[in-house]
Parts: sequence; C-alpha cells; structure tokens
Amino acid sequence: MSIRGKPGCVWVFTNLSEVAYFYTNTREGEFVRELLREYRGVLVSDFYTAYEAIECPQQRCLLHLIRDLNKDILDHPYDEDVKQIVRRFAVLLRAIVETVDRHGLKRHFLHKHRLPVERFFRWLRETAFESEAANSCKARFEKNRHSLFTFLDHDGIPWNNNNAEHAIKAFAALRDVVRGSWTAKSIDAYLVLLSVCQTCKYTGVDFLDFLRSGEKDIRAFVEAKRRSRKTLEYTSITRAETLGLEGLYWLDLFTEKTWMEFRDAGERITGFRYRMRNNVARIRQGDILLCYLTGAMRWVGALEVVGRSNDRSPIWTESEFPARLEVKPLVVLAPEHGVPMSALAGKAPLYRSVASFKKFKGFLRGSPKRFTNRRNGDVILRMLYAAVRTPVSQSPPIEPLVESG
Repeated sequence: MSIRGKPGCVWVFTNLSEVAYFYTNTREGEFVRELLREYRGVLVSDFYTAYEAIECPQQRCLLHLIRDLNKDILDHPYDEDVKQIVRRFAVLLRAIVETVDRHGLKRHFLHKHRLPVERFFRWLRETAFESEAANSCKARFEKNRHSLFTFLDHDGIPWNNNNAEHAIKAFAALRDVVRGSWTAKSIDAYLVLLSVCQTCKYTGVDFLDFLRSGEKDIRAFVEAKRRSRKTLEYTSITRAETLGLEGLYWLDLFTEKTWMEFRDAGERITGFRYRMRNNVARIRQGDILLCYLTGAMRWVGALEVVGRSNDRSPIWTESEFPARLEVKPLVVLAPEHGVPMSALAGKAPLYRSVASFKKFKGFLRGSPKRFTNRRNGDVILRMLYAAVRTPVSQSPPIEPLVESG
C-alpha cells in the first residue's frame, strides 16, 4: 500500500478471538522481530523469511505450501519427480486433516501422525531426484522440516494461517473504500478502529453495541453480556429446539463467500435462486433453515423463518437470489467454528453408515430442500448449539493438489 505516494506496510496479528493491525513504513523484519521478541507461544505464519529469526516454536502455513506445490506441478507438468513428492505429501496431509476434522486440533489424537511425518522426510532425504524443480522442492521441505508439523505436538494450533488471511481481507476492503485518502497520522486511527471492529466480529459482539457501551475491554464486555443473558440464552435454546420439533427443517446452502455476505448484511434476509421459488413457497413461518457450507462441508447456522420478504437490496455478489425470506438467526457460526459433517457420523440417521451418507450427498446439491426425517434436523440443531457453548476451531478443507499430463 502507499500513503501520499510513499510505500508502507500493514501487519496483522490474530488468534481465534483477537485481531491487531499495525502500520510500518517498510516491510523489513526488524519491526516484527522486536514486537515478538519475548513471545514464547507458537507463531503461525507464511514463509516470509523475517519470521525465522524469532525465537519461538513456529508453524508454517501449509495452505501456502499447497498453493506453491500446485504451481510447481503446473509449471512442470511432465516432471514425475515433482509429482511423486506432491503425491506423498498429499496422502500424508489428508490423513492428518481427517483426524483434525474428527477430533479437533488436539495433540492426543494428532501425535500419532509423527511417525508418518518422519517416514516422509526419511524417504525425501534418501531419494535422489534428477530434475532441478524436484530438488528445489526437496530443499524447501528440508529447510522447513521443523516448522511444517509443529501443530502435531500442541493443542489448538492450526496448520494454516487462515485467521490472518481473513483479517487482512478486512483491511483490503477498508483500503478500497478509503482509496488512498488517509495520511500517516490517520491510518493509525483507522487501524485501531479496524482492530476493535474485527475483534468484536471474532468474539461475536456487535461493534456498535460495544462502542455505545462505553466499555474499553472487549473481554469484560463479552463476559458482562454473557452473565446478563445466561437465562435468556437457555430459554432461546429451549424454544428453538421446540420450534424445530414442531416445524419443518429445510436445507439452506451457502459458500463461504455468500455466508459472510449474509452475515455482513445483518443476518436477516436469506435468498434462493429463481428456479427454486416453488420450494420457497412451501416454507412456512416457524420453519427452521439449517445452513450448510459447501466446500468446507460444515453446518454453520440455524435460521427461524419469519415470513416472505420483498427485500431487493444487493446482498450477494454472486447472484441476486431473488426468492427471499425474512429470518431470525438462532445460531450463526464463523466457518472455522462450524460443525463438520463428519461429526454427525453415528448420531444422525443420514450418517448411520457410509451407504446412507452417500445417498444423502445428492440432497446437498440444491436448496431449499425439506428434511424428510425430522431426527436429522434435531441432531444438527443441537450440535450447532453445542458449538456455540464450546466453540472448536476446525480446519479448512485441503485445496486440491492438481496434476497434469
């Protein structure tokens, strides 16, 4: 970015609940090394070399690595050595991510993958490759050997840098609005407000509510709000489950992008394609829409239908989705806190066996669709509320490792 023609850099630091933005005149690593000089937790980052000097356990973002491996294959479509390295790494990582999706980011379950990791690196060390691209790929793995799988030895450490990636998108959106009109002085104020805004978003707090409260500590504000709403929350959950048992459950499909657009628009209007208008007409007040995130394969929300909506505001960029309903959110989760489909295994009729789940996959190809077995909706709704009470960060799906030739 630039300020009045002078280059600058914005850094973002985040965990699962807090975000902080900083501005510096350059991208030199001295700033981040000084800022994290006494940090002793696990640092999750991309492959920027400045982080190497920080004396703490580190986890490199494996999604960045996957993208680079995809590029290597596309750039060298006939290089069998590169393909061999990528295939072995893909098999290794898929097994790990399956464990994460089933059990979460817990060392107790992840540590079993240490032996396959060591086997992979031993194979890599003992194999002689002919191509320059394969040897370059091998050298990269060996250089970062001790920071690629650190998350296997800790609880709650993600294997990717998606939290920071999402946070930097918020700054990019602000930058597009401001369009270079800020100054060296004003950008610090912008970043403070953005830090507060995004932290509120990550903790499920309304930004304007927090500003109006006069509170200066977001955690204290959240705790006070939680105490005051404890009884109300229990009543809301009980009422929602009763509504689910009496009304009908419907599937509402989202992508990660359309889900975030729905949330940004106030979580009051959901929409469907024009060709699904007849299905939409069958939905009644009090029915519950269960929101499923395609691609990520997670349940992320439950919406109580209020009624038809004539709203035509531009909520989504992908499509207008003109068949719209006014809804009241019962559960709204961030994608990383969603309930993975695999968590339903053995608990819901749709996932009693592999055969039953394969049959259910066709159900997920369009929405809205009614759940014919009410028990499926009951299980999903209760698991969504459990995710609200005890949020667990789930891993994102692995990007496909492409091959050519």
